Amino acid sequence: MHTTSETLLQQLRRAGGAAEAWPRFVHLYGPLIYYWARRAGLQEQDAADVTQDVFVVLLNELPKFEYDRHKSFRAWLRAVTLNKWRDRARRRTVPIAVGADPDALPDPADPLSEQDYKRHLISSALELLRPEFRPETWAAFVRHGIDAAPALDVAKELGLTVGAVYAAKCRVLARLRTYLRGIWD
Repeated sequence: MHTTSETLLQQLRRAGGAAEAWPRFVHLYGPLIYYWARRAGLQEQDAADVTQDVFVVLLNELPKFEYDRHKSFRAWLRAVTLNKWRDRARRRTVPIAVGADPDALPDPADPLSEQDYKRHLISSALELLRPEFRPETWAAFVRHGIDAAPALDVAKELGLTVGAVYAAKCRVLARLRTYLRGIWD
């Protein structure tokens, strides 16, 4: 799965949809860009600056960006990040860490990079979705759905029925699938 949400990219192109799409896009891709900048050897603040620089480019480029499902959006995004890293290194306004290596940016086609990306998407989406659920529903989901604790044990711990534990897991996963539809199909 080396896909990016065509729907999300289309929303960013439309004037009306962009207001809703940008926060989602920033939440999903901001940490990834920051991670790449840190992997290239930048210090925290410098990586945050590069991340902002990349979003300035995206703000200008995405409204006219034509998505090609046969090409990798994340590879293009990685290239933009790498170029901003190089711009920063050329300007020498900020010392680049000793041993900094732009080739340390993970290749989006790398299976390990893909796993990191999937983990990031799930983690980010769950963080956004958590407020939609009651605390006991969320706790049941985490213990059974993430920690893989047996439903009977979780039910006893939380004072729920086994059916309620299964229902909690199903509700959260259904909402997660809906949220990631088009991003992770």
